[in-house]
Amino acid sequence: MHSNNVSRLFWQTTITNSILFLIVILVVSAISFNTVTDILYNEMNIANKTILDQTMQNVDSQLKNIDTYISELAKNRDINNYILNPAPSPLDKYNTKETIIDTINKNGMINDIILYSDITKDTLNYSSTSSTLTESISQFAKNALYDNKHGWIDTKNSTGTLTLVKPLYNKKGVIIAKVSETILYEAISKYRKESKNGTFFVVNQSGIILSHSDKAYIGTNISSEEFTPHILSTKQTLEPYETTYLGQKSLMFSSRSGYTSWSYISSIPVSLFTNEINRGKIHIYILSALIFLISVTLAYLLVKTMYKPVDKFVHSVASSVMKNTSSDVAKNNFGTLNDLEKTLSDLIDEQRVLQSEYQKSAKALSWNVIMNMLLGFDTDYDKFISTLETTSISLYPRNFVVIMLDVSSTDETKSYKSDEFVLVFNMLHQKLENLINQETKGCSLAVGDHSIFAIISFENNSEPENVSYVISIANDLIEFSKKHFGYTVCASIGRFYEEVSGLHKSYNEAVCAMKYKTINQNNSILMIDNYLTSYEENENLQNISDTVNTIVKEFKNFAEEDLKKYSDKLLEEILSEKISVDVCKQFVLQTIMLIVNQYIKPIELYSHSPISGKYLNSNQIIDSCTDIKTAIENMQKILLDILNTFKQSQSITYSQNTLVSQVIDYINKNYMNPNTSLNAAAEAFEVSDSHLSRVFKASTGKRFMEYLIYKRIEKAKELLTSSQHKVNDISSLVGYDNQISFMRIFKKYTGVTPSEYRSMYSDK
Repeated sequence: MHSNNVSRLFWQTTITNSILFLIVILVVSAISFNTVTDILYNEMNIANKTILDQTMQNVDSQLKNIDTYISELAKNRDINNYILNPAPSPLDKYNTKETIIDTINKNGMINDIILYSDITKDTLNYSSTSSTLTESISQFAKNALYDNKHGWIDTKNSTGTLTLVKPLYNKKGVIIAKVSETILYEAISKYRKESKNGTFFVVNQSGIILSHSDKAYIGTNISSEEFTPHILSTKQTLEPYETTYLGQKSLMFSSRSGYTSWSYISSIPVSLFTNEINRGKIHIYILSALIFLISVTLAYLLVKTMYKPVDKFVHSVASSVMKNTSSDVAKNNFGTLNDLEKTLSDLIDEQRVLQSEYQKSAKALSWNVIMNMLLGFDTDYDKFISTLETTSISLYPRNFVVIMLDVSSTDETKSYKSDEFVLVFNMLHQKLENLINQETKGCSLAVGDHSIFAIISFENNSEPENVSYVISIANDLIEFSKKHFGYTVCASIGRFYEEVSGLHKSYNEAVCAMKYKTINQNNSILMIDNYLTSYEENENLQNISDTVNTIVKEFKNFAEEDLKKYSDKLLEEILSEKISVDVCKQFVLQTIMLIVNQYIKPIELYSHSPISGKYLNSNQIIDSCTDIKTAIENMQKILLDILNTFKQSQSITYSQNTLVSQVIDYINKNYMNPNTSLNAAAEAFEVSDSHLSRVFKASTGKRFMEYLIYKRIEKAKELLTSSQHKVNDISSLVGYDNQISFMRIFKKYTGVTPSEYRSMYSDK
């Protein structure tokens, strides 16, 4: 019977191991196949997208060169004079014909140049004798002169040409250049040699094919095709669009030129890469089967070799126990084994708790390290990177940017402390982490009740690509919040810096950009570059900026008459500069925002009341203004209300400052008493602990205990250098009844022990 049990155990072990091996092999095979498929798919995506972008950039470069030639012609004095003075024999008088023919000869891609005069309503065609004013030419001219529509324009392209329209410098005529479609076809041919497969074509905004690898399709209108909205979309992605094109299932890659707005499309048949994937699948299956067979064989041999001596040992121990021990003792031994198992289980649970505590500590450490770096308190950049690595946060060594997100509820009744807001805020924080880690390295951290800061680093040093990626992250988070929660998310982005030392600057710039939140709509994305150049580099607005700065600087000393005087002055300067209503409203909102931040927000430190909210939301009032005078009048009313609020707070602030002065005097007189504490001081002045702590910190920048320790250490330093008292006596004289505590605190604040401090002074 014993032999049967052992045999059964042997086969159970073998079968169990075989099943486990099979599961492992299947999982590894599935992971391997998915990995190989993803690699092939991504390589194909990147390769096609790269070649597509290079082709587009090459064509844009040539088109810009042609644009430069035509733009120079548009500024040519002879051509502009000819259009204004179409006298007899104008070509001889102004050398117009020679100038334009010379331009055609210099650029072989230009087939024809047509001059249109808005004075004579006539055209002049230099590559043929025809000068008929066609309906299309007339429409091009009107669009360029009256609707400001010029550049590379959309045409039906039935003749295989591209059309460039430029208004003349004098705005009385138009130059129309006809360019050969060959410039696109040559780029397509080069693309096909590099990609070795697929179809390539270029489409304008109207859905007309401008060029195609098969010239028979040039001029075809594809605006009604299912895939057209995708390829003409302004939001381009690396992922291809799967559709049916020319009768076969294909993947379409597209890039849109920011210069011409044309879309460059590459269509790759799906079958070209599925064959490669299927071959890889077969190889993986064969390899998995071989590994499984080998593993089962090894498991069988291993168990067969091991089970007999193990079985013999176990049964010999059991026989010995049963022979020499009563049944009660045997039970006790098994009880000891149970205790051992429980101990091991407890150790495992303890390790899990320790690991959890370590992770919490690591998060706190990383938060502290990151904020010290962003605020400029820590400039040891090498240590910064290495410390983050210990907390599982990794950054690329170069190319950094800081982004700030401000989360708020559209429902004013929901506070930042509500359970719903805290939940949404945490979910947005986690979503931001996921977005960052999808394609790059970085981290995010919550600061305050409703702000999130994120550091993003990039492997690629292409700033346009990185800017686009950061904007897409912010936009994705905004859309995510709008769709799922209905909360507003405003994002501000600092400048990009190559070195990690630029993080502090980028952080400050993101904070600065966020100040312009009041000028913009909710769910907006603010980039610091859009604001630093708006006013400072515009000399025409310097006087207005100076007046705004004066209002902000002198606001606390204003009477109602002063406020009206400077408001009238600002109105006069804005009207004299003839700036638009929108720019005026930005100046008004900027003035309100700066005054609130400088004069109202400090009051909130004492009152703990969000009184600045109603002023920072004044953008609704200003945005509704339809003229400059109304905007200035509304600004004056809002600033008058702020001025009254500020002056009313002065008496409260004065009383609080008086309290702080009394508390400092209390510390100076009682620091030597070991019982001196925040609670004792609060009782002495008949205020609450929390109120005294808040007011003291806001006024002095130090907490109560920090100031008390500072006073005691300074007095101890004085006694050490000017008296012969023993260290133990000095600790009692400055309020410490425990010498060890005194020595530990003294060293923490000075870096040396009391005895060392005395010796250092004596040596001097």
